[in-house]
Amino acid sequence: MPKTLADVLTEQLAQMGVRRMFGVPGGGSSLDLIDAGARHGIEFILSQTETAGAIMASVTGELTGAPGVVLTGVGPGAASVVNGAAYASLEKAPLVVFTDQVEGTNAGGIHQKYDQQAMFAPLVRGGAALDAETGPDAFVGLLRRAITPPLGPVHVDLSAAQASRPAALPRIESADVPGDQFPDVSSKVADLLKQCRRPVLLVGLEARSAEVAQAVRHLAQRVGCPVLTTYKAKGIVPDADPGLVGHVTGGTAEASVLHAADLILTVGLDPIELINQPWPYKAPVIDIAEVEHDAGPFRAVAQLIGDPAVILPALIGHGLTGDWTMDEVAAMKSSQQTRLMPLDMDWDKHPDDPRPLVQAIQRASNGARLTVDSGAHMFPAMALWRAEIPFGVLKSNGLSTMGFAVPAGIAAALHDPELPVIAITGDGGLSMCLTELATAARLGVDLVTVVFNDAALSLIDIKQQAQQRPSLGVRYPTIDYAAAAEAMGVRGSRVRGVEALSDAVGEALSRGGPSLIDVTVDPSGYPDMLSALRK
Repeated sequence: MPKTLADVLTEQLAQMGVRRMFGVPGGGSSLDLIDAGARHGIEFILSQTETAGAIMASVTGELTGAPGVVLTGVGPGAASVVNGAAYASLEKAPLVVFTDQVEGTNAGGIHQKYDQQAMFAPLVRGGAALDAETGPDAFVGLLRRAITPPLGPVHVDLSAAQASRPAALPRIESADVPGDQFPDVSSKVADLLKQCRRPVLLVGLEARSAEVAQAVRHLAQRVGCPVLTTYKAKGIVPDADPGLVGHVTGGTAEASVLHAADLILTVGLDPIELINQPWPYKAPVIDIAEVEHDAGPFRAVAQLIGDPAVILPALIGHGLTGDWTMDEVAAMKSSQQTRLMPLDMDWDKHPDDPRPLVQAIQRASNGARLTVDSGAHMFPAMALWRAEIPFGVLKSNGLSTMGFAVPAGIAAALHDPELPVIAITGDGGLSMCLTELATAARLGVDLVTVVFNDAALSLIDIKQQAQQRPSLGVRYPTIDYAAAAEAMGVRGSRVRGVEALSDAVGEALSRGGPSLIDVTVDPSGYPDMLSALRK
């Protein structure tokens, strides 16, 4: 029998390494794609919301390198997936968004119909309404856009009528593969490399491949320079490495390091990873990346565009060196850590402070992967968690969406079933994706969700207080998330204090499957953390 367009599309996805599709299907082409996907070894994972499905698919794309795939219905389904598509766009995750398409009828039906391609256009690398005649070739082009730097989402409008029609296999033309060449270096750049003595490496999300990560670590060790990573790049240089000082976010925690630098080398750092603050540093910046970046807070004096795994080793041949001492780097690292956890504070008297709670979770984690939601809890979670590998911690940074940690944790647990996952979230972020606990229960994934429960949108509360506004619209009654989890088939518990939390996490990991731990936190320390890291 001839292959349908849905068969041809899913066969292409399978050939690229896609093993799962996520989403909430509509009654149109989604059903054709689910059936065809099953024939080609692609499992469909039903999520509770389209946005969560897109986050799962995007994280899967980040972890595998193959495009993530999310399916949605027409109209409201397409509209609901937009936040997930925005995550893929701003966080540079390869993603294919399939939306059902309304086709005109003799009666001129327009129910649920609007211009879906126009809605996605600002977010995607490309989009098209596919038909059986030209769709296979067009889809090849869209897939290449999704996996070509800068990585990102593409959008496919597909009607049931077209999905079920016979279609020919696409004409696959070999793509041009650029040679691994070192880009031309101007005399100005050459002089900067030779003359600098206090270089600093700022490492971003585009450096997470194994080859680039290895090149970053090798260069840092050879030159002996301090390294700062963005949140997305956490683990490229292990937190235990003496040369890893901490994070670069565009805030103040990294200021002492960058003020002391005489040359700043950014490696795969997308400007969207930095918060919107002025760039006060005088040292020249050389941007090393696969693609040119949009303007950000700093203006690079030069860009070395190409494969960083090739460029970085060659910098040593151009005379890059440094005279940082190990004591200097150690002092800067200690300074970053003590900004968040002052040495003179008696932590035993603050058992509900989120900082010792994060450390208690890690002590019990047994090497688990971490996902972190957006909110005030992310400050101690990102700063204090010790990551050893790229993708060891997953967080939404460029978009910084709430409701990320649980669906990301589900995707990570499906990707690597041997590696349990811990999701740290605030109560606000968990409420936005609470029903995905039912997804975790249905799939039986090893995911321990720890909700820092202070009954408030704490980060917004802090900003509201700083502006001396009345406390309106950011606090709400305490929710019993453990009871909610139990209602959805997830083992739930409520705890308070460091020891109780550590014990609960250890027990949940030993038991396996999905669990939720609702821990009471004292938010009073969050303003000081925000001040230490960002102001």
